[in-house]
Amino acid sequence: MKIIKWWHLILLTIIVYIIYIIYLFINIKTSELIDDNYYEEDVNYNTIIKKKLRSKKIIQKIQIKHINNKLILITPKNFIYQKIYFFIKILRYSDKKLDHLYCIVKNKKNINIITDKKIHCGLYRVIISWNIKNKSFIYDKNIII
Repeated sequence: MKIIKWWHLILLTIIVYIIYIIYLFINIKTSELIDDNYYEEDVNYNTIIKKKLRSKKIIQKIQIKHINNKLILITPKNFIYQKIYFFIKILRYSDKKLDHLYCIVKNKKNINIITDKKIHCGLYRVIISWNIKNKSFIYDKNIII
C-alpha cells in the first residue's frame, strides 16, 4: 500500500484550485445589473435627481402596495389635473427579462390597480414618472412581491 506524502496533497490542492479558476473564467456571464446605456444614463442623472427632489416636495406622496398579486398605485387627492399619465417601470434586479413597463391614466378615485401574472415573486424597483404643467416628477421605491 502506498502512503500519500504531504507534498502530494499540496500538489493535488493546487491542481484542483487551478481547474476551478479556469472553470469560473469559462462560465462567467456578464452582469445584467449594468445598463447598456451607462454613459447616457450618467449624463441624464442630474435631471433625474431634480425630478426626484420635486416629487419629495409634494405634500401627499404616491403610495405603492402589493395585495393579492396586484400592485395598487394610490395617487394624492391634490392631483386635480385632468389627465395625468403615469409611466411605471417595474425592474427586477436579478433578471432584466422580468422588467415591465406600464402606462396608466389617473382615474377619479385616485386608485389604479395593475394586475399582471407575469410579475414573479422577488425584489423589484418600481419607478413612477409623470408630468404636471410641464414639470416632470419621478418616484421610486423597492418592493418585495
